[in-house]
Amino acid sequence: NAATALRDQGVIPPGVDNPEVYRYRAGGVVLPRDTDWIEATQELRKAFVVHAPEALAVPRQG
Repeated sequence: NAATALRDQGVIPPGVDNPEVYRYRAGGVVLPRDTDWIEATQELRKAFVVHAPEALAVPRQG
């Protein structure tokens, strides 16, 4: 258990410096209610792709 090793022995979990060990990443996106989320997030769901800044931008409310 990575948390126990960190607490008891100060061992840094491998994913801290190497996220590839997990082979997945969490993320979130806010889309308009009528948007097809599968189509709208197709590029964002590709692994190890550098995304354009506008694809990661959060729309302003108001």
